[in-house]
Amino acid sequence: MKTVEAKEQQKDVAQSQVFRSLRDFLEFLDEQGQLRIIKGADWNLELGGLTELVWRKKLEDSPALLFDEIKGYPPGFRVLTLGVATTYRYTAASHLRPTKDRRQAITALRDQVAPVAIPPRVVSSGPVLENVVEKEKIDLATFPAPKYKEGEGGRFIGTGDVVITRDADTGLLNAGTYRVQIQGPNKVSAHMAPGRHGRIHVESFHRKGKPAPIVISVGQSPDLFLAACERFGKDVDELEMVGGRRGEPVDVVLGELTRLPIPATAEIVLEGFIYPDAEKVNEGPFGEFMGYYAGAHEQGHPEVSAINIERVYYRSEPIIFGLPHHRPPQDVVLEYRLAPRLWKELLDAGIPGIHEVNSLPFGSGMVNVISMRTQYAGHSTQVAMHAASSQTGYLLGHITIVVDEDVDVYDQDMVFWAVLTRCDPSRHLHVINNMVSFTLDPLTHDPLKYPVGDTTRARLVIDATKPFHWKNRFPRTTDLRSELKEQLLKKWERDLFRIL
Repeated sequence: MKTVEAKEQQKDVAQSQVFRSLRDFLEFLDEQGQLRIIKGADWNLELGGLTELVWRKKLEDSPALLFDEIKGYPPGFRVLTLGVATTYRYTAASHLRPTKDRRQAITALRDQVAPVAIPPRVVSSGPVLENVVEKEKIDLATFPAPKYKEGEGGRFIGTGDVVITRDADTGLLNAGTYRVQIQGPNKVSAHMAPGRHGRIHVESFHRKGKPAPIVISVGQSPDLFLAACERFGKDVDELEMVGGRRGEPVDVVLGELTRLPIPATAEIVLEGFIYPDAEKVNEGPFGEFMGYYAGAHEQGHPEVSAINIERVYYRSEPIIFGLPHHRPPQDVVLEYRLAPRLWKELLDAGIPGIHEVNSLPFGSGMVNVISMRTQYAGHSTQVAMHAASSQTGYLLGHITIVVDEDVDVYDQDMVFWAVLTRCDPSRHLHVINNMVSFTLDPLTHDPLKYPVGDTTRARLVIDATKPFHWKNRFPRTTDLRSELKEQLLKKWERDLFRIL
């Protein structure tokens, strides 16, 4: 690894790069001063605790952490955390020019052209086949799967993972991200909520009385993970989308048991089946992104079917791609796919006046802010209601804030200044009842609602735009005029930045 001095001299990356493996990405992060190695941590709580401490201290300036020489494990059996947690690393992993600027990142992601899908290329060999373990010889404790938080129900080998399934009726493939918990030497569980594509595929096999094949990659190139996090349509093959974004096919080997595609450069892959009569196991609790535990030991969460792992493939000195969650502010993984998508949906709807869209880092798309130029009475309400009920906003968008175009949606202080000075609560707060939610939301566990299956919740819309009918008479702000600001910066730039 490079010296600290070399790391501080971060290179300017002029263009996007393709990372065909996790190791390619780590080499890039090391060159850019974005990677730190921690040796000797315990998989039990220390690894997760250290990750949270670094994130809370540094946030967007935090490095990626590569844990090695983990207690009880030989050198080389590693866990990566905070891999794509920052704007810089997320944009690099997304085939964009790396940037630390949030506005540039979300705008670039919004404008990222939907690629022409390129099917994966089946190859006969790859690094993932360096080690193959079968059936009774499998012991998942071979790998340093962490228990990230004290209240979690066990060790989670899959968090930043890619779970590949196939529909029994159509043959369509899906790659999704679901938390995967070790349940025994050769058993795991995956939390696939109702309606998720992986769950639909499993049920399609079980309706026929057949075992559902499944492949779980727990370490892979970052673009595969990010695609698995996205909400594509049910007919979209994420491996094909990644191929389109790379401009070349993703190399895969076919699982010997399931014939499902396995990324050829993956670090660790579990292959197996979910049988129709599989034993039920307690899944969780797990510390989720909303800052609460969720899982079988929480109120009302059902048991899940065990997954029988019948073959394990892994590279020598393998790396688990870890994604422990914390109480918000959260890392950028979800919000950097949700905010650009919401922005594009508003533009595609043909609603005029949309200026910018951002998702505040309070929990992966739960607070969306839209700036706009109001052009008619009711315009701001139209935008807010559309955003709150859109394909992107309907599930996680607990609060939607609409502001004028002079408000910087990336400046939280400015957003809440607008809320405090332009929003009359008696007129400009709108509560929408009976909206869709999900079981990771702690409010859906209300004992008066949950037994009858009511997992809905209300949404809040905050209209913090100047009232349209008198916006031209609204008091002027005291902010520096843009012309004066530019003059001052030009004249005083050297002295000003020396002082600062």
